[in-house]
Amino acid sequence: MSKFDRYFFNQLLVSFLFFSIVLIAVFWVNKAVILFDKLISDGHSAAIFFEFSLLALPEAAALVFPISSFAAAVYVSNRLSNESEFVILRASGVSAGRLARPVLYFGVIIALVMIMITNVAIPLSKNQLNQREHEIGANLTAKLLREGRFLHPRAKTTLFIEKIALDGELKNVFLSDRREPLTTRTYTAQSAYLLQQNGSNKLVLVNGISQILDNETNQLSTTSFSDLTFDVGDYFSQSTTSRRKIDGFSTLEMLSNPAFVLLESGSSMGAFIENLNQRFHQPLLSLLSALIGFGAIAGAGYSRLGTGRYVVIAIFLLVIVKLIEGALKDTVYKSANNWPFVYAPGIFALFCVIFLILRADKTPLRSSALGFGSVSKSAGAPQ
Repeated sequence: MSKFDRYFFNQLLVSFLFFSIVLIAVFWVNKAVILFDKLISDGHSAAIFFEFSLLALPEAAALVFPISSFAAAVYVSNRLSNESEFVILRASGVSAGRLARPVLYFGVIIALVMIMITNVAIPLSKNQLNQREHEIGANLTAKLLREGRFLHPRAKTTLFIEKIALDGELKNVFLSDRREPLTTRTYTAQSAYLLQQNGSNKLVLVNGISQILDNETNQLSTTSFSDLTFDVGDYFSQSTTSRRKIDGFSTLEMLSNPAFVLLESGSSMGAFIENLNQRFHQPLLSLLSALIGFGAIAGAGYSRLGTGRYVVIAIFLLVIVKLIEGALKDTVYKSANNWPFVYAPGIFALFCVIFLILRADKTPLRSSALGFGSVSKSAGAPQ
């Protein structure tokens, strides 16, 4: 690397780290607000909240890195152009393709980091997150013992507990069971206790009324009871092992045993192909996004109006790339044979890079604008 290449590369790296930290922080805060409301309101501790937040960071990095690399390339290139470093180098005969070398090195490093994130960090974090969600979902106390709210532990069931005493007594309990299509069962009790017996969860209702409605005849039968034991284990039954999602499998597993991955995850072949190819396409986009940002600014040449419109062009091209990516996602889901469409945004971005750099090399630098006009005229006067 030349001295200028090292300077350009270091500026890109510093700017990339700054934009990445800011954007990841914004993403993390938005995610944290949702997690905080969901987990803390469900009775979980702050430790679980921070654990879930940390497990979401690899996915946040994968989303942010292409944008950060683009922003860093645009910011640094725009500053060097406005401060005339690019103009001087271009006037001395350095091509835009040569100036792009530090951006290429920078993009390759970011792409390699992205490959590690998409193929190692994200599958590990997703798998751990899925297991923790399963463990928390199997926690009956966190799901059931919540006072003052209507809960729906399973479809067509409703549970309400007005208050929970310090000794564990449940005050004013309401339970509605509508799982049977022809019968609606409703239980109300002044108090209740949640007990575990022989590995099963029992809800003991004390001093209440049982109402059974026949939906065909609209006949309602009512029974008062002093105590009634109700098995609620079926409401919260859950398998002992969690079912892994497609993004929780490692790339090696997906390549070596795709049939097993499809069977365990329950995903379609289209989703399998899309997820696998995106693990390599996203790092490629990080590289190409940086080159698009540089190429748009490099084509500005020298202008007293600045490079504002070229920044807009760079942003517009990146938006087009993301729109193509979103528009073709469902196409891959529908059929595994459409897997080449995963790389369509990258191919479009590559054409944009080639066009922008070739156009930048053909952009003339007016000598009069650089202050060389008087020198040329005086040099040509004697002739």
